Amino acid sequence: MSASMTGAITTTTNPFYTPIEILKQLKASNAKLIITQSQHVDKLLSFSDNDLWGDHLSFPIVTMDDPLENCLHFSVLNEANEEDAPKVDVDPDRPAALPFLSGMTGPPKV
Repeated sequence: MSASMTGAITTTTNPFYTPIEILKQLKASNAKLIITQSQHVDKLLSFSDNDLWGDHLSFPIVTMDDPLENCLHFSVLNEANEEDAPKVDVDPDRPAALPFLSGMTGPPKV
């Protein structure tokens, strides 16, 4: 709910997804920030190793637990100055969440 009040659209990924499936979902959702657990960061970093991620890994990775190198701890979001955030007009007709579903028939779908 609080993310939607900032104009953000949230989505989730399954930690069992492959790096390629996660990449596809993050590109489709036009992700600007990733919040995860440190144990899953390696999947994200593998994108840049394989040159699959391109310019998309230019946004922060925030971890809920002990942050790895080049990651931020979740507390930075709590400590951020609300006045520094850009002002956003929230459009009630825009989506607040972008759920991806994965079933028995293949990769994640919107």
